[in-house]
Amino acid sequence: MSINRLIQQSLNHVKAAARTELCVLDTNGMIVATTLNIEKISKEIIENFICSQVESQVFQGYYFFKIFEEGRLRYILISKGGDSYAMGKLEAAQIETLVCSGGSRPDKKAFFKNLLLDEAFITDIYIQAKRLHVRVEIQRTVYLIEFQNERSAELGRILNEFADKTRNDVIVELDERTIAFIRESHAGNTEGSGAETARLLVDLLNSEAMIQVRIGYSRTADNLKELSKAYKEARTAILVGEIFYPDNTVCAYESLGLGRLIYQLPMSLCEMYIKEVFGEQKLESLDKETLNTIKIFFKNNLNVSETARQLYTHRNTLVYRLERIQKKMGLDIRVFEDAMMFRIGMLVDAYMKYMSK
Repeated sequence: MSINRLIQQSLNHVKAAARTELCVLDTNGMIVATTLNIEKISKEIIENFICSQVESQVFQGYYFFKIFEEGRLRYILISKGGDSYAMGKLEAAQIETLVCSGGSRPDKKAFFKNLLLDEAFITDIYIQAKRLHVRVEIQRTVYLIEFQNERSAELGRILNEFADKTRNDVIVELDERTIAFIRESHAGNTEGSGAETARLLVDLLNSEAMIQVRIGYSRTADNLKELSKAYKEARTAILVGEIFYPDNTVCAYESLGLGRLIYQLPMSLCEMYIKEVFGEQKLESLDKETLNTIKIFFKNNLNVSETARQLYTHRNTLVYRLERIQKKMGLDIRVFEDAMMFRIGMLVDAYMKYMSK
């Protein structure tokens, strides 16, 4: 496809999305592509702008911009309507990028990486999506894979084999520790929930590549423009999971529970809560056996008998341990309200330790 047709497509998208009319002229004042009627602008005004030293100018409500290719003036862009300055400047930068690339076919992985990192122009999304045959308005989920140890040479092969071509899966390497796996969600297809896909990835990488990973995944993004938001959600799921749920290898953004709330609290409020709940005592004063007892007791919904069974200890021994905790920390975790305060206190303490690193 020619550069001129690509520029025309870009102008059409801007007009539809932002109600800004645009016109692109060559250095002879001839129209290359347009959605704007410029009959009211004289040739003299256009020629004066071309010969001037300024790169942008406004005249009678029309904004003029210069577009360069390797330092040489290539096009003039004129905008009017909507936020004509901002959209004109944005479109001028987009066309300059397009011109410098010579209209060459963009790389699909680079395109998705720019979408995830929010480094793609709005108009650029539509143009490149069409050139790469990528559907814009379709739901996708972002899975962020973070490696806990050294990556295997087999990683690429394993992920490529897992990828489903019918669902247009995309694998994007973000850095040496993180890879994004993007999967389309087809309407009416209930097979393969987000949690199931994430668990399959964890098991596959662990068994075949001997790699320990943690995966955070986003809510469903409705279109390409929302992928940057989905990436941030997956990143938040990874961080919150690392702080509050270190034993979980899979964390969903929509299921972060108390961790999500505490993650947004200011440190001063966290310190206040810890002092209010534990007083002068510190969780570090409890030995590993006691902390493990508390953890399993909470996991079993304060059920003394089930906790004793899982700890392979007598029920009376467990009751004695719980009474010791009450005497030391001032909270009886057999009582729901005290247990809730203690549990939140443990999460807040974990967050404070993470933030102090």
